[in-house]
This record gives sequence, structure tokens and C-alpha cells, in this order.
Amino acid sequence: MIERLAPVPTESIPLATAAGRVVAQDIETDRPSPPSSVSAMDGYAIRAIDANLGTLPVTGEAKIGKRPPTHAERTATRIYTGSPVPPGADTVVKREDVREQSDDSADRIEINPGVSVTPGQHIRIRGENAPPGTTVLHVGDLITPPAIGALATFGVARVETFRTVRVHVLVTGDELADADEPIDEFTIRDSNGPATCATINALPWATVSGHDRVADVEGELESQVRASLDSSDAIILTGGVSMGRYDFVPAVLEKLNCQTVFHKLPQRPGRPMLGAIGPAGQTILALPGNPVSVLCTLHRLAVPILRHLAGFAGPAHHAEVALDAEPDKSIPLWWYRPVRLTADGGASLVANMGSGDIASIAASDGFIEMPPNAQSPGLWPFWRWRA
Repeated sequence: MIERLAPVPTESIPLATAAGRVVAQDIETDRPSPPSSVSAMDGYAIRAIDANLGTLPVTGEAKIGKRPPTHAERTATRIYTGSPVPPGADTVVKREDVREQSDDSADRIEINPGVSVTPGQHIRIRGENAPPGTTVLHVGDLITPPAIGALATFGVARVETFRTVRVHVLVTGDELADADEPIDEFTIRDSNGPATCATINALPWATVSGHDRVADVEGELESQVRASLDSSDAIILTGGVSMGRYDFVPAVLEKLNCQTVFHKLPQRPGRPMLGAIGPAGQTILALPGNPVSVLCTLHRLAVPILRHLAGFAGPAHHAEVALDAEPDKSIPLWWYRPVRLTADGGASLVANMGSGDIASIAASDGFIEMPPNAQSPGLWPFWRWRA
């Protein structure tokens, strides 16, 4: 899927709204960092050669954000953390390393016995963090709070980002009702729609552009998918993708000239999952209808594909965890098994009754991914529910 899909278009946005977006341009430093040599301590700027003179008169002050005075030999200049180092001084002595004297005529300092003073001490040299033209963010990087700080530091008031990925969520099923609707014993409250929307809305680089429930009627599904293709970058469907009489998703996608890339995968849960590309390059991911299948395939396959649409340079990195006991069995499929993390950094399997058992995984932290026929405690890749 990723090999056949292009990221969404880019847009220029204010820096204040850029956190969580994906940068679409390389960002370079516009000047040295720091822009001048500055003190790393509160204290006194001196010439190192003058450290053994005994008492030094304090004849000036270097203030933060101001051009410093020229430093005279055989004197000390009062300085603060972040203040530019005065021309003529070559070292800074910490305030706690001197004895300060003052009378009506002048301020003086005397360096405490045993304090070592060397040239360059406690000075951050101009450009030591980064010279001008250093790339601090690359295309495809996530704009984090530290990145926001760097962008502000280097004068980026607006930043070119990939725009948010617009995802339309379509939930199929005649048997479904909203959480606040009256139901009977044959009706199921819809969990797939809220869980899928919650997952997408937790991604700062994606947004739910629409959320609809569709009856198991082929014409209605076709009409809704057609409309969604016109207004979204990606469609995520739940249900209607397997072999049942009312599973119309594969046929509807074919009728709408969508190209199926895969259908049915050797995985549990979620074997019937389908991936397709719309006639204008839209992403279509049809997940099975059981709620555990939806959550596992959404996190394991859908979100990584959406990341590509969002412009990320590469896949997300996932931690690996070991189970606290050997698994009870293995299967010849890729197996997504819900777990709870333990205090020692491991994980314990959560007992569940299958892909329809949403109750058992409500308190799980995520799931591990075990390859076919695996039957050891791991380490196994861990996928957290929090996207």
C-alpha cells in the first residue's frame, strides 16, 4: 500500500499551530547557535592571565541581550548566565568561586584559593551548538515541542507542513445502535465507530472528516463510499468485508474502480482485512467487523499507512516486551495478543474469548505481535492502544 500511495499536499501554517504536524521542508539555522559567545555561569569575566593578581576591581557589567562593554586588562566584568562575553575577556569565574568586596569607592573580587582558572572556562562559544546552515529538522520529521522551540529560535514564523490527513470512518451493520439508543437482546451497540474515531482524533496529523453508519444495503454503501472518496484522503470501513451474503464492501469497491491491493491476511484477529486504492489515489482500508479485530488491524496496519499519507519519513518505532510466562499455545498465523504491562517492564497476556470480546481488552495496554508458530515469551513488538 505504502509503495503505491503519495503523501497529502503541503501547506504553510503559523508556528503556533504546528505542533504535532509533519514538516515538509528542511529547516536550517539562520545564524550561529549561540549567536555570540556567552557565559555559562553567573560570575565574573576576566583574563585568565590576571587570575593570580590577587584583587581585581569590578569595572563593568555584561547584561543579557545587550552589547557588552570592552573588558580592560587586570579587571573583572560582572556577568550572568547567557550574557555575551566582553571583548578582551577569555574566561568566566563562577560567583561562588570568588570573595566579593565592596566599599564606597569600588567593588572588587578575590578568587578563592585553590580555584583553577583556564582560558575558555564556563564560556559557550559562538556557534558551538550549530553553525549557520545546519539542518535541524528534515522533511518527514514530527514537529514536537522541542522542535517548536528550535523553529522559533531560528526565526521560522511559518512552517511548511503536510496538511492533516482527512479520514472518513464508515461503520457497516444493520445490527448496530448508538450508545444512547434503546436496544433489545438482538441489537449491538456500536463500539467500532467510537473506537476508530478516538484513535484517529488522537493523531495530531490526522482528523476525522466524517463518521457515518451504513446499513447492509449494497446501493446505500456504494453511494456513501462514492461520496467519501470525494471528500477524504482515506476511508476506514468496519465490517462487510468477509464472505457473508451481506458483505458488500469488496464488490462495491470494484464497482467504484478502486484497485484492491490485498484482501485476507494470515493474521488473527483480522484475517478478512482489505486494502485498496481509489481512482484518484485515495486510501481505502476495510477492517473486519469484530471490535478486537478493528482495534488490532487499525493500530497495526491502518495507522502506519496513514502515517505515510501524513508525510512521515519512515515507520514509527515500537518497543519490544517479553511475556511474564510462556504462551499457552501457538498458531500458524501472525497473532495479535492483548497484554497488560507489568511493573518490571514485561507484559502479561489478557485472557479473552476472541475477536468479539471487547470487554476483556478494555483494561489492556495494547497488544504484542507474535509471528506464526511462535511459542516463547519473546521479546515481541508491542503496539500501544494509544496511537
